[in-house]
Order: sequence, then structure tokens, then C-alpha cells
Amino acid sequence: MRFTLFCAAALAASPAFASVCKPRSLSGSTTASVESAISSLPSATSTELQTTVTGTMTATSADLLSTIATSTSNDDSTTEAATTAVTTSPAETTDLEASTTTAEATTSEAAFEPVPTFDVVGKGAQVDGQYLLGYQSAGFFVGWQYPSTNYRLTFSIDATTNRVLDVNGNILCIQYGEDGDASLLRTCSNNMLNQPDYAPVTCEQTRDQELDCSVPAKTCTLDFDTLETICTTLTGTFDNFYTYSGRQDGIFLSMAGVTNPGANYQAVVLAITPSGSK
Repeated sequence: MRFTLFCAAALAASPAFASVCKPRSLSGSTTASVESAISSLPSATSTELQTTVTGTMTATSADLLSTIATSTSNDDSTTEAATTAVTTSPAETTDLEASTTTAEATTSEAAFEPVPTFDVVGKGAQVDGQYLLGYQSAGFFVGWQYPSTNYRLTFSIDATTNRVLDVNGNILCIQYGEDGDASLLRTCSNNMLNQPDYAPVTCEQTRDQELDCSVPAKTCTLDFDTLETICTTLTGTFDNFYTYSGRQDGIFLSMAGVTNPGANYQAVVLAITPSGSK
């Protein structure tokens, strides 16, 4: 209390003492600093606590200046606290970098195991759920609703060539038709593949147990004068299956491009199922 009276008298007497009694003015910086000065007297204790807090401002340009003065009197002790927040500009702010650790979840997928030997089932068209039929000998078309046979074909895929082989060693192949005619699938011998209008079908099994197959796109025409077959290679591949119902002896399997060849064709998917007993 004596200190307060002393400051009041000093201010009245001379302005030179004003700097001793008024709180010090602190300039801001980009780091937080605290200055504390505490003095103790035996009989009458006067404590002056001045704290300057300089903090990182947000991305606003508004100045914040707040002064809190608390005066507590108890007998001969007086405590004065002054807190000043000094403006800092966005350019002076300290960037706090947050380190984020991203844990990548690894999904382990079970190893794909192809079916070693399988039967083929039509999905869609007019043969949905029906097994692909044919003959044990090479040279016959493969298809459905065969009036002359009910032999269910069983295949495997050669791991080296991706050719589709039946259990009798015959190769699934395509016989190219003339432009506008059906290119139908047969079981072929190796000798048949030497003819220009035949080609082996290469396939892979998919995870959803279907056949993904392709052959080069061609059309072939027989020259009746020379009895020579002349083939023209087209752009792309034949990689879509269709049923062909333009014959009287069954519904046969054909291949073409993504565009439906037209009348008598319906798109079909070849599903596989593990081979069962005949």
C-alpha cells in the first residue's frame, strides 16, 4: 500500500517518475515469452507481476489487445497483475506441422486356383443353365440341344498355350465363315489347324468361374474354281460368345466381336463347373 501512495505522490511531483510506476510496454514477437519481476519487503510486501503473452494468431488480421489488472489488498500486501496480448501478423506466425501416419490396410486375396477339368454351362440366351454338348471325335460342332448326341464335353486349359482341350485330346477351335456367315466352334485335331480357316481358341478362367476367350478376327471364303480358302484378317479379335440358331440340327456356339452379328445370334456367357460323372 505504501508503494501505491509513493507512486501517486511521485506522479504528482514529477513526470519523470511516471515510467517507474506505470506497467512496461512490451512489443510482440513470434515466440511466447514471460517476464516476471517479484520483489519482497519484510513488513509491507508489494509484488508486481507483469506477463507478456505473445501467441500465434489465426489467419485473421484483427488486432487483439487485452489487459487484465487484478488488485488484491490484504493488510499490507498488494498484488498487481497485468497481462498484455500483443498483435502478431500472419507472416510472423509459427507454422505447426502435423505429422499424419497413414496405415495402409493390406487386403490379402486368396490365391486363384483354376478348376483343372470342367464342364461348360451356358449363361443367358436360350441355353441358360444347359451343358455344352458335342462328340468325342474331332471335327464336330459344339452346342446345345443336339438332337443326335447328349455327350457332355469336359475340358481343361493347357497352362503353356492356353488352348482348350477336351478329355479326348481334341482342341476347341473356330472355323471362320464368310463375311456375314457364322464362325462356329468345333473340336479340332492338330491336322485341322493347318487349314487357314481354322484357329485354336485361347482361354483363361476368371475368378467368377467363367471363360474369357479370344481368337484373331477373320473372314474366310472358299474359291470354288481353285478350291482354295482365302482368308482376310480383320481388325481386333473375336472375344464374345453367341448362340447361333440358324441351323436345323441344334443351337451352336459361335464367336464374333462385341457387336451382335444380327439375326439368329444371341449373346451368351460360358460358365464352368467342376467336371462331374457322365
